[in-house]
Amino acid sequence: MDKPSNILTDKEACDALRLDDDCQTEVFAGDNASATAYIDNATGTDWEKQNPIDPLAKACAKLKLQQNFYHDADHDFQDRIVEYLCLLKAKAARSGS
Repeated sequence: MDKPSNILTDKEACDALRLDDDCQTEVFAGDNASATAYIDNATGTDWEKQNPIDPLAKACAKLKLQQNFYHDADHDFQDRIVEYLCLLKAKAARSGS
């Protein structure tokens, strides 16, 4: 089985954005990839290559995806995202990732 290319699967991203199940992935694919790249770059770890993917990385990706997709004050999760990134960096350092 191939490793996913993003922290969130298309289904998880669709659910996080509260989109209909029949929504085309092209609607959010760029934002999903951007969230993964942001988290990987900020922590120095390719979380999407882990099996299973760390739940905290998934939670962080959901917040970043929502923030990227909606661009409004109701979806400004930057403080929480930074908090999650700090925790993920510490996890990566402990595991040697």
